[in-house]
Amino acid sequence: RSDKEPMSEINVTPFVDVMLVLLIIFMVTAPLLTVGVQVDLPESSADSLPEEQEPLTLSINSKGEIFIQESKVEFDKIIAKVLATGLTLMTGGSAGLLIPAMVLGGCMGGVLHGVLLEYFHGFHTGIELFIISGIGSALVSIIEVPISAVLLIISIFGESYAPPAMLSVAVCHLLVKNLRLYLHK
Repeated sequence: RSDKEPMSEINVTPFVDVMLVLLIIFMVTAPLLTVGVQVDLPESSADSLPEEQEPLTLSINSKGEIFIQESKVEFDKIIAKVLATGLTLMTGGSAGLLIPAMVLGGCMGGVLHGVLLEYFHGFHTGIELFIISGIGSALVSIIEVPISAVLLIISIFGESYAPPAMLSVAVCHLLVKNLRLYLHK
């Protein structure tokens, strides 16, 4: 047999080593999981948590009117708020970036879906893909965290959205990696 032929056997020694180490770890820790430990906690003088409030409800009726809870909200005010938030985030003026970036990205994804529905009548893709892709793209553009953006989307929305999240994050990262309004943070 020559030395240049590919080796067709699989070396399982490292796999067996790892499995034996895991077996020992589980054998040592498993009995500890069934044994309780008495813990004396200090008494609290804090007030109880407030009762659960009614969740925030955003709805759109058949006329296209937008309501938050029962109050009607004008569309131009929503657009102005989204643009103002985007401008604030792009210039680094906000202390908390994660949630505003996610909301902004989700809104932009939803707007893109609406535009595609309006102008391409054969377009039948669900809005959730656009919202999730918008969230990932905004996280990459604003906070510059491509891997965390994908992991966050997978942890919130599930593994089935990993491919569109990775695609949108990769494309957005390639597009904006050299576009910055400021050089130093």
